[in-house]
Amino acid sequence: MKKILLISLAVFVLTFCSCRSLQTAMGSSETVDLSGDYWQEAYCEWTPAMPARERGKPRVNRNVIGGKLIVKNLPYEKGIGAAGKSFFICSPNSYAASYELMVGIDDATPAKNGKAHFEIYGDGKSLFSTGLLKGTDPVHCKVRLNGIDELVIVVDAPSNVYVDFLLPNFLGAPGLKDELNREKAKYEDYIYAQPKPLKGRKDLDNGAIAFPYISKKYGQCIGMSNENVCVIVSPGSAGKVIHFGSDIKENFINESGVLLHPLGRRIADVTLAYQGTWSWKFDVDGKLKLLSPPDLAHGIRWMRSFYIVPETAVMKSSVHIKNVTRDDVSWSAGTYFDISTNFAIAMQAESAQPGYTFQKSPPDNLVVSDNMLLLSDYKTQIIGKAQKNYDVITTASGWFCVLSIKNKKALLIEPVEPKVGLFPYGGARVFTVRTPEKFRTTMLSELTPLFPNKSFSQKQNWIVGPAVKDAKTTVSELRAEIKDSLSSDAGYGVSTGRTINNY
Repeated sequence: MKKILLISLAVFVLTFCSCRSLQTAMGSSETVDLSGDYWQEAYCEWTPAMPARERGKPRVNRNVIGGKLIVKNLPYEKGIGAAGKSFFICSPNSYAASYELMVGIDDATPAKNGKAHFEIYGDGKSLFSTGLLKGTDPVHCKVRLNGIDELVIVVDAPSNVYVDFLLPNFLGAPGLKDELNREKAKYEDYIYAQPKPLKGRKDLDNGAIAFPYISKKYGQCIGMSNENVCVIVSPGSAGKVIHFGSDIKENFINESGVLLHPLGRRIADVTLAYQGTWSWKFDVDGKLKLLSPPDLAHGIRWMRSFYIVPETAVMKSSVHIKNVTRDDVSWSAGTYFDISTNFAIAMQAESAQPGYTFQKSPPDNLVVSDNMLLLSDYKTQIIGKAQKNYDVITTASGWFCVLSIKNKKALLIEPVEPKVGLFPYGGARVFTVRTPEKFRTTMLSELTPLFPNKSFSQKQNWIVGPAVKDAKTTVSELRAEIKDSLSSDAGYGVSTGRTINNY
């Protein structure tokens, strides 16, 4: 009988407990207060006006607006305050036996009938789910975590609903706190790692060469060039293009990067995917691929690819996104270009009566002809007449031309985009803002439905060529050089998911 009891106890332990959790079951345990800084990523949709570095960060032991944590008139000393859609992620790596907290809507929530949905995932599986209402008691939650490596907490709520996590804690095996700190440090080391330098010249299969380049502003960069075009990319600055021209001396852009515009979700430029170093490698055909760190808060990861077409001045650029959430969403990919004001910029209008709006009154002698719209105040007779500064937001079609009168060169950007019919900025395909030093032009793809585990791509052709008598002629000649027979885009694979650090 005693032997049977021992065997039964062993089966129970093996069934319900991991090795570390066995220590907890036998009486040796550790409790960790999760209102501390143990999260690999903690994000909420809305925070009040505060320093930019604090935006999107939940409050510790305070509600999201800095007041006491109060749910149904009862104050709490320990907890986390968030608002709107929120995500919390950490990796106990089997050290934790259970997770316990109370969750409710803070009394300071401005929405009178505030509602929220709270859910806990362990290794991708839903462990607990509940709805929340303002004015009701907080919901008590305790879930078993035996063998769970990754814990994800998701809150779905309007931005004016404040959700409080009250008295959150882990119960687990000794060493749990150290393991949480190790995983957080490991993740941050990966996100903020110094970019891997390119070691010396590399001959690529497309006939171009790759070379290391040190920028005072961006540090270790990667350059690619053939006899016609030169591009320099910064893996350490979110895959930005910092140089594009016919050679290393001529540069049409100050900076070019990626922006994502989700429908119903907020992308902030303080997320880790924007701040962190992008992994990179050269593909077998000479493509340079850069992979972003995982953006855990938004459930996406994206990749940029650059390929110089052999024996031409054409570079093919692409952005790839994959939706790794469980929700159907819509995304738009935007590529922004910062261009010095000593260049002239022209865009093609949509129709014979182009749709464009001026933020300031345009000069009387502004000329829009042949469907060409002048956006710069650069004084030249090549593409129009303008003598005063003005800013423009336009629904111009999705390409534009940058002209360097001094060097008699032109840069044409031509995207190849999905065709759905909606744009994230009130119908504007191209969004341009002028400052005294530069123009920032963002070329947007249309909002595209993206289902779970499905991918989205935006592709562009960049080409440098000679500038001739007028913009229309220059654009026509450059466009003629971009042919359907350019190199195939096959093989642009997309790597996604938090656990994939390599391609």
